[in-house]
Amino acid sequence: MSLSTEEAKPRFAQEFVYKVLTIDEIQKQMHGCIEEIKAVIQLSSATIRTLLKHFKWDTQKLLERLFDGNQEQLFADIGIVSNRTERTTPNGNESKRRCYAKSVCFICYSDDIKPHDLFGLDCDHLFCTHCWTQYLTTKIMSEGDVMAITCPDTDCKVVVDEEQVLQLITDETVRAKYQRLNTDSYVSSNRLLRWCPRPDCLHAFSVQTKEAHPVVCVCGKQICFGCGEDNHEPIGCQLLREWSVKSAGSNGEMIDGKTANWIITNTKECPKCRTTIEKNGGCNHMTCRSVKCKYEFCWVCLDGWSTHGTSYYNCNKYNDSKAKDRKDSVSETRKCLERFMFYWTRFMNHKQSLQFENELKSTVTTKMTHMQDRYHM
Repeated sequence: MSLSTEEAKPRFAQEFVYKVLTIDEIQKQMHGCIEEIKAVIQLSSATIRTLLKHFKWDTQKLLERLFDGNQEQLFADIGIVSNRTERTTPNGNESKRRCYAKSVCFICYSDDIKPHDLFGLDCDHLFCTHCWTQYLTTKIMSEGDVMAITCPDTDCKVVVDEEQVLQLITDETVRAKYQRLNTDSYVSSNRLLRWCPRPDCLHAFSVQTKEAHPVVCVCGKQICFGCGEDNHEPIGCQLLREWSVKSAGSNGEMIDGKTANWIITNTKECPKCRTTIEKNGGCNHMTCRSVKCKYEFCWVCLDGWSTHGTSYYNCNKYNDSKAKDRKDSVSETRKCLERFMFYWTRFMNHKQSLQFENELKSTVTTKMTHMQDRYHM
């Protein structure tokens, strides 16, 4: 989907200024960052791009590091071989030309490769172009790794820059994904940019300040720029996150009413962190599995396990004061859960109604379009 000049003008949503950018416009911004660094220090575009990826496209932070007096160390840490660094070959004493003359790939160890079919970075580790292509394709298509693809040699940290990747990759599908992942790394690193979450949309929102305001893409998708979720006015992003966590199961899917009732009936809460726990064994010595808690307690009385010691069976004796305190605590927790279920049921009803309305809208729109085409309206 292309965006016309008219559509690229700033949009306003309750005095909140934003733009909807195409892939080309995002890439122009990336090029602008590279040119900004290039105007200050003489480095190749490929080197600057590698540096910017490492610093998450923060030009200010990169310039500070470039002029802190230790540029060679910076290049070494990132995996860039400086032009002023003395190059060595794999065995340390032969020239690179003689290595090429050997015509041996150090991955497949084929010895009938023509010298021009070998390729190596500034580290001088040589591999045939076929192995290079397979290696880069796996990194891009399977691992989605474009931030810092390094030399295939096991112990080498020299980074393959963008020009070298595009030189070795000829498959248009792989090239397209590499370019998209590069663009995605720029957008995800920039707090003032956010992708439209619609799967088939390739636009991004650009704002002047990051705030929780609704924004609308040219595809019609409306989201909150602050959190990236569907527009959730009038509640704030934090409240939405808390609601999403509370209404989701362990696999992230929304829980239903029967599940919630089962939780109420068959589980107890950790006395320390309030994590819901199900007993799956005969021993009453429980350990909370929450990473930040690990509290040990008795399943019967919910007191700390350290208090049992030699008086293990004391928890089987009824104690009025302890029983009252425990009942009050449990009652308060269950009240909170019941209150949540009250609002959750109504939330799910409204959500279902909205889905039905959207389906009805889609059906009516299709029929109207069909009638207009049929009767030339």
